[in-house]
Amino acid sequence: MLVSLQSVFSPVVMGKVHDTGQKLDLALQGGGAHGAYTWGVIDRLLADERIEIEGISGTSAGAMNGVVMADALTRGDKETARQALHDFWQAVSRAGMASPIRRTPMDILTGNWSLDHSPGFIAMDLLSRVASPINSIRSTLIRFAISSPAISISSACANVNNLSCL
Repeated sequence: MLVSLQSVFSPVVMGKVHDTGQKLDLALQGGGAHGAYTWGVIDRLLADERIEIEGISGTSAGAMNGVVMADALTRGDKETARQALHDFWQAVSRAGMASPIRRTPMDILTGNWSLDHSPGFIAMDLLSRVASPINSIRSTLIRFAISSPAISISSACANVNNLSCL
């Protein structure tokens, strides 16, 4: 059953704490930075002893959160999962600092959040316009340049062989 966060947290806000546990199935969204935000929500859910997470589904960054959390829960308890998610997002942060697709120093100084002047972004944009989508070189380069850090970080932080899909 999917339960809204309002119904989970409202007993705490209202000052009424129920002794019975609440079972949740989580559907985790993707979208880059939304994954880090979702990590904070998951951390809060894992910290609450009244909540038991029964099932997890996710896409993109949500799937990475789900895999890291589920793997950690198979190896330990909720604290293990909280630490695993912390370690995962710290690794993502470190990998992002080394990415060639980032704002230029001038953009940072002027408060420009666009990647329009980023040499790495311009190169990847040009590559995607020049190379055919069917071209295996393009898919290999794109996979290496974009997916490789996420795959290697996820693989380092979680053992997917411990998990099952229904």
